[in-house]
Amino acid sequence: MPRYLTLSCIRHAEAQSNVQHEFNVNPDPLTDNGRKQAYSLARRWADVPIDILYSSDLERAKDTASILADFNTSSPNHHVLFALEEQRHGKAVEQAPSHMIQKLITGRSKWDKEMLPVRTHRPPMGGESLEDVRERAKSVLGGLVRKYGLDMDEPPVEFEGRYLNSRERAIPSGIPHVVIVSHNIFLSELHEVLQDWDTHHWSNCHFNNTAWCV
Repeated sequence: MPRYLTLSCIRHAEAQSNVQHEFNVNPDPLTDNGRKQAYSLARRWADVPIDILYSSDLERAKDTASILADFNTSSPNHHVLFALEEQRHGKAVEQAPSHMIQKLITGRSKWDKEMLPVRTHRPPMGGESLEDVRERAKSVLGGLVRKYGLDMDEPPVEFEGRYLNSRERAIPSGIPHVVIVSHNIFLSELHEVLQDWDTHHWSNCHFNNTAWCV
């Protein structure tokens, strides 16, 4: 029997690492502007029913989720899920000079004609490839569906095409609403998994700070 849930994906608010273009920074607090972004998001989401709220363990995601939970009238429990972390770039990226970082992360230099990252490339000293992140995203999604998905013979009316194309969309009632606060690369890979479970297709998906999708 099919299982259904509503999944909302939110990128954390602006953090110090976003401003300074640094990698693997910890701790990584929200900037003053980032806190304004998080509070603005929380006010807009105050009356959105949330059944469960997850964030990665990284400070910028945890702080964004905590602010969201504090404002939300559903008073959702906030849980930390390590698997929601951003792509792990590895120690070599932390130690590399700036002109080497692009090649270490993407597997391509700035002179390569092919600018898309090599999806199987793992940065040295503990880094993850994009395919690794994709598999992690699939594992997270499968776990959430197994744990919170609702068994239903037919899809809810809100999941039908006419409703999804409507400007009056709302969170479907009676279906668990799970919200995750994570990071751009992880969320982009998750978004592409939702488009096609079996085969990766580049979608140019990008989540700005506090951007979200349902």
